[in-house]
Amino acid sequence: MSSSEKIKCAVYARVSTDKQGDSIENQVGQCQEYISRLGPQYDTEDLLIYRDEAVSGYYTSMFNRAGMKQAIKDAREHKFKLIVFKEASRVGRDKQENPAIIGMFERYGVRVVAINDNYDTLNKDNITFDILSVLSEQESKKISARVSSARKQKARRGQWGGRAPIGYVVNPATKSSRSIRIGSISLRRFLTYT
Repeated sequence: MSSSEKIKCAVYARVSTDKQGDSIENQVGQCQEYISRLGPQYDTEDLLIYRDEAVSGYYTSMFNRAGMKQAIKDAREHKFKLIVFKEASRVGRDKQENPAIIGMFERYGVRVVAINDNYDTLNKDNITFDILSVLSEQESKKISARVSSARKQKARRGQWGGRAPIGYVVNPATKSSRSIRIGSISLRRFLTYT
């Protein structure tokens, strides 16, 4: 079977932050491996890969995610027939937007697979996907609350989480910030979260 006759495939991967444990590369690798096990009729040599790095699926609409927008545009132009996600939460974390995105791909004749969720539009099960979308949204809210709480606790201890603002340096041992002197001017600010 020539590569022009093979089913064209795509992969979509997303991470919310650059420090998130599940990297883009890990997601893409798992999806590539899955596609390679589907059979010789699937094109594994010339995959289309769409990425959204440091983009929240819950707080950022699909219309504000460059990788997802491009995937939808290419699906509309029939550039691929299969798109694989590691799991439904990579699509988004909204119980209304997730089914809409999957529905868009389906309208363009694209088969959608979420590996870890055992979801495949060939074996269509809307109830399963709806449940996965609700669970993903709830998990996203929990993670957001934990991160916010942790940042506030660090601030109360006088520690800085991230890059210090201009005029400050972060002590690597204590993670607290202090002002620095530039010439005869001392830059001093108080860092707090509200």
